[in-house]
Amino acid sequence: MRRILALVGAVAFAAASTYPTLAAPDPLTCTGYPEARVFVESQSWWLRTPGKTGTSFGHVHQGACLPVEGVRVTGTLHLDVRVILHNGENQTGRVKFHSVAGVIKTDSQELTVAEDSSHEGFVCSVPTCTFWLSLNLNTALSNYDGRQEIRLRGDAGTSDGNQIKVSVNAHPYFANAKPLNPIDYKPYSRGKGWYKTAGYCEASLLTPVPLSVSGTWQPQIKMVNHGQSGPPADLPVTHHTARLDPDFHAVPPVEGTILNDGPGQLLPTTLAIDTRTLAKGRHALHLRADCDSPSGSTNSGVLVIFFTVAG
Repeated sequence: MRRILALVGAVAFAAASTYPTLAAPDPLTCTGYPEARVFVESQSWWLRTPGKTGTSFGHVHQGACLPVEGVRVTGTLHLDVRVILHNGENQTGRVKFHSVAGVIKTDSQELTVAEDSSHEGFVCSVPTCTFWLSLNLNTALSNYDGRQEIRLRGDAGTSDGNQIKVSVNAHPYFANAKPLNPIDYKPYSRGKGWYKTAGYCEASLLTPVPLSVSGTWQPQIKMVNHGQSGPPADLPVTHHTARLDPDFHAVPPVEGTILNDGPGQLLPTTLAIDTRTLAKGRHALHLRADCDSPSGSTNSGVLVIFFTVAG
């Protein structure tokens, strides 16, 4: 089991072990895994709404090389999960990390099959901290074969006694000699942020996550109310944005190329990304839904799809 923990900045927190020499997947480029994968990330933001007086606890990110839609998986699926903690305004909004869980979901089952809580209680003492966790999901525990959902669910606490969760999913094809019954419930990629008093806010990619793209890529996206009635009830989406290659933590921040941005929710919309205008190599499609809370803070759910522009 792989363990890596590092701090971004001038702090070294722990040494890292390595993979066995015969199995050396790269958990960022996604090469070396038994099946085709793409790095996908979800983020949960809880920040003070501009002009308001709410709390601000920064961002919790989790990402992993997830199997592409429909790729066959059998037995245990190993996932290396990257967690990033960004502190809130003036580093006063630190969160306490708890765990990342691996979930299998079918139309009749939601089962937590793995959890890594090896960094339970970790608090980031610098603006940004990054560490890696490891999960082994036994897909044979699913009731069914066919296209099913795997979900990563990260959990952290806040200094005022509330809770932040971050969630991302993928839909490989389970092949474990079980009855065939593909999932029908929201069978697309979602990046969800959750806060104890505000429910879910989510951004969605409705078309399959690509291994690589060329020409004009036309992903379909949406950012609408998650739909949970509570408790707590999910808040309406008050702003949406879709961007290419932003880096909001750079100094100064890199806003990226805005593809779609505006108030309120975004119903299913098809983007047109001319990849011929992009440098060859890796890029990021960043989708963020903001859900303003009456408390004066904004709950945001973010989905980031890392894609490669073919040479």
